[in-house]
Amino acid sequence: MIIDRDPSDLAGFEPDATRRNFVGASEAAALIPDYSLLGEGERPVRCLSPYAGPLAVWEAKVGLRLPTAPSMPMRIGLALEPVIIDRLQLLIDEPFTVYADITQPPFLRGHVGAHPDLVMSSGFPGDVKVVTNTGPGWGSAWNPSIPRHYHVQLAAQAAALGIDQDCEGLLASLHLDRRLELRVVKVPILRVEIEMVVRHVELFWRRHVTTGIPPRSLYTCGEHESPVYPLPNCQHRVATLHERALVSELRGVRATLAALKREEARLADELKNSIADTERVNLPSGEPIATFKPSTRATINPARVKALSREIADAATITVETRTLRLKGDDEE
Repeated sequence: MIIDRDPSDLAGFEPDATRRNFVGASEAAALIPDYSLLGEGERPVRCLSPYAGPLAVWEAKVGLRLPTAPSMPMRIGLALEPVIIDRLQLLIDEPFTVYADITQPPFLRGHVGAHPDLVMSSGFPGDVKVVTNTGPGWGSAWNPSIPRHYHVQLAAQAAALGIDQDCEGLLASLHLDRRLELRVVKVPILRVEIEMVVRHVELFWRRHVTTGIPPRSLYTCGEHESPVYPLPNCQHRVATLHERALVSELRGVRATLAALKREEARLADELKNSIADTERVNLPSGEPIATFKPSTRATINPARVKALSREIADAATITVETRTLRLKGDDEE
């Protein structure tokens, strides 16, 4: 059956704008670092999502990334979902409710939001996927393994549905590369996995969306480490994936600092114009809160010193060997 919500719930509801107020279940994997295959003390550089990293999610939530039109695979998936659901009703005994319209308000738990395709009679989530490239054992009867980002998506849906216990999510997948084979598997979801998703989402929201500070960039799980090929002089080589992640993170920090400096200059100029010829402004109690006094500052012009006496200029020059870190492609370069 297809459920309809109270029309009053939809008043003023705008899907794209509202999605900025929560992290969708399909976005949650982008916020979770991939700790697999890491050595002791190593820092994760990938997330569990093959599509986006935490920086892309942050840009969407703070309004820096505009919504895009659905890609062709997404449009194919949306078109085939009703067909999959019709077939699914013949394959399983457990009743379920279909939420067919993504414009409906999401289920929410904190900042975790979800539009599950199905909600089983048990209250557990169900999701429908269209697969074009079936991996080994993907949803087969003998090996119910599925991509990790789908597992995270089901855990996020369970969280949004208010589930706080171990449960089983249902995943129905139509495999276009397997002659339209429909596979249905029950995916065990542990309570600790649900709590992990909620923890990562709330931490992301508190640290980055609320403050406007961009998160550390992580590569998607589909991006692989580049081999290191040092040249004979050892002065140039291909950057490692970790180094590329650090450069991306540093760019984000520098962009934030530059924006803060521009805001600081704007506020200072506005305050100077307001104070005008007054040298000090006070609180009603008489306590000063700002001064704007004329002052004289003496500086040495190195070019003039060198023009007057090259010997004095050379004697006053101190040479220190240093290395300067520059991110290539920056506007300042």
